[in-house]
Amino acid sequence: MIFDTIESVLKQPLENSQLENFRDALTKSKYARLSNTNNQDLRLALGIEDRQKASNLEKQKKHSIDSISVASLKNDLDIKEKNKSASENLTETTNISSLFLKDILLSPEDKHYIESQDKIRRKLYLEKKKEIEKKITRNLYNEPESLIKLKKQQKIFEQETLVPEKNKNIEINYDQQNKITPIIQPIEQQFYIQKEKDRKEKEEKQKIEEIQNNLRSSQNYLNSIENKIQSSEFCDAITKQLRVSIQQSIQEIYNILKFDDVKNLNILKDLEKKFSIAGKDLEQKVEREILEKKRLKDEEELRKKKEEEERVKKEQLMQKFTTESSKFKTVLAELKALNEKQDIELEAKSNVIQNLDNENLLQISNNLKNFQENLINQIDDALSQIDRNLTKNFIESLNQPVCDHSLKQLEQNIQKFSIQTNELKIQIEKVESQIQKSLNELIEAKKTKEKLEAEQQRLKELKQLKEQEAKMAEEKALKEKLAKEAEMRKKEKEEKQINTLNQIQNVDENNKAGINKSTFELYKKIEIMFNQIRKESEDALNVKEFKLYKFELQKAINFPLNSLLGAENSSANFQDKIKTILRLLSGQTCKVTSTITVDASKHPKAIDFCLVYLGRKIVEKGEETVASRPETAFEYVQVIMEIVKANNDFETILMGQLQERCPYILPFYKPRNSSQTDEQYYESIGYKFIDGKIEEDVHFYKRMSGVFYLYFTLLLTCNSSYFSIKRAWQWLADVLNMTPRPNITAEMLTIFFKCCGYRLQKIYGKQFIKIAIICQNDYLKLIKSISSEKQSNASIGRLVSVLEHFQKCGQFDQWKRSF
Repeated sequence: MIFDTIESVLKQPLENSQLENFRDALTKSKYARLSNTNNQDLRLALGIEDRQKASNLEKQKKHSIDSISVASLKNDLDIKEKNKSASENLTETTNISSLFLKDILLSPEDKHYIESQDKIRRKLYLEKKKEIEKKITRNLYNEPESLIKLKKQQKIFEQETLVPEKNKNIEINYDQQNKITPIIQPIEQQFYIQKEKDRKEKEEKQKIEEIQNNLRSSQNYLNSIENKIQSSEFCDAITKQLRVSIQQSIQEIYNILKFDDVKNLNILKDLEKKFSIAGKDLEQKVEREILEKKRLKDEEELRKKKEEEERVKKEQLMQKFTTESSKFKTVLAELKALNEKQDIELEAKSNVIQNLDNENLLQISNNLKNFQENLINQIDDALSQIDRNLTKNFIESLNQPVCDHSLKQLEQNIQKFSIQTNELKIQIEKVESQIQKSLNELIEAKKTKEKLEAEQQRLKELKQLKEQEAKMAEEKALKEKLAKEAEMRKKEKEEKQINTLNQIQNVDENNKAGINKSTFELYKKIEIMFNQIRKESEDALNVKEFKLYKFELQKAINFPLNSLLGAENSSANFQDKIKTILRLLSGQTCKVTSTITVDASKHPKAIDFCLVYLGRKIVEKGEETVASRPETAFEYVQVIMEIVKANNDFETILMGQLQERCPYILPFYKPRNSSQTDEQYYESIGYKFIDGKIEEDVHFYKRMSGVFYLYFTLLLTCNSSYFSIKRAWQWLADVLNMTPRPNITAEMLTIFFKCCGYRLQKIYGKQFIKIAIICQNDYLKLIKSISSEKQSNASIGRLVSVLEHFQKCGQFDQWKRSF
């Protein structure tokens, strides 16, 4: 191996002469150190001394009993020192590689390789050294053969020399005794020494046996600890390291007792002490770990018990919360139903108030209606909150404070809603009493008016009688003159009737149908389309599942439309209201209130429903708001224009709503069918029935005037299929080609000239002026020719005033915003 190392370092093979030189150097360095040792066994083991020669020399030394005894004694006394010196000589052996590689110049890599090879050789050398030391140690506890032979000689000597037989008399003279004494004295001395040594060895053996018994007890003790661990219910609690320590201790004791290698008393005492202490320590550790495991088990059982108690408590809490929430939900549902019923009643009362023409009471009714809707929204929010609270995630995260807070809040909300519902009920009752009072006052006023008119008529008749009596004489004188004048007037009247008949002959067909033929075709087309859209949208949403969704869509239209003309609204706020409506109709999410958001794209017919509902509400605003303040028609027309730009279908829907509520805008004088009842006929031409009674003409004409202002402002402002200035010219031509009807013809002509007269004159010029002159000279006479019982002088007076203003100024006033 060494030569391989040298060749790998030199990177070339060694020659034979080089190999011989290295081998001599190694041999000299090896035996120079080993030849100085006094340990014969070690020298024999290493092959330095010849074993046969050593055996002959030993035999020569043992030539007598005395020489044997002396040698054995010296061997016993010096054996430790010899072994000690042998051990020291072995430890002083140096690194062999330094004996023959120190003068070789090497690179760092080569030196590192040589050092690694030296470490391997040093390891092999140390293992050999340990084996030799072990053999020497075992020889310390074995009696040498010389001592055994000496003991045998002592026994023989005792039997033959020192212990005489009873029946034999030995006679020794003085000379013999003197010869024997020098021989016996050293033998006796040696005998007593050997006896003392045997006694000590016996005592030492007894102590060794005692210690071995103690070691067995320690082994049994450790076995009992291991059995205790195995039988304990907390066996798994003992760490693997502790178990291994116990098993290693048991195995060490077993090895000591089995092989009987250790006979040194001090070493056995140390081992006894060591395992005694180790046994106690291990037992304490085992006890501690068992107690710790028991404590952890108790803690775990306590924790599970607490968790079970908490689970039961939480289940009870969840059961309580669910039950109470369900009760509150039922109460809230009842409150919501009651408020919805009140809302319907309030809507009906609002319609009655509109007919009463009481602005103050109408404002109170609208405020109550808004408050009612807000209350319903709050109840819906509370119901939604209960539904969210009854979800799985919320119930699993429920605790006592949250439960108490939620139930308390629900209870407070229910109390608040109940109080508000009762207050609303009281306010509605007050409004109802005020309505009844207003109706009574209206009835009384009507009766008083009738009485006053009757009294005035009676006084007029009396005055006429007196005048007739006073003029009887004058009449007789003027009778002939009047007769002549009567004949002349008769002739003029006949001529005028002939001219009127000629004019009427051209429009007989229109008068029979009450509408122009082309206009009627357009009317039927719009009616069919509108009814189809309305029916499909209402049928789709008039189901139980979409009842709340339908209600929210209506709110999303009512809120911005009702607040459109508020005093606090600026131009920006007005545009925001329009944008809110447009977002709803475009299918985007629309925020109605702080708690309600609506999305019209959730249902395919929701946008159509919103368009139909919006058209109806705009026509109602025309009947109510525009009728009271005609200039507000421009705001609603602006809303209509923006919606028509976004959705063309709204034009058809709005036109359908207008012609259904007020057919005169076409114009269309609907004839009465023989199969129609009075109620059916009056409803078809725009009248309303309240509590089975037809509304008065005053209220009817006022509502119709609002629709006329709205429609004619649309014709003036827009430029679409149904709403344009061209349609206004067609409308005027259709009206003048039909026989006038009482009141309504004069009313709508008056509003038409107010709204569209200025613009038509600017566009059509002389043609329009001719039409206006015909209306003033001829058509007005037809209107006046209607029976006075059916005709109101006020409506004719307003038309005459407008036409006279045109005749005086040469043009009509421009219809525009007043603000």
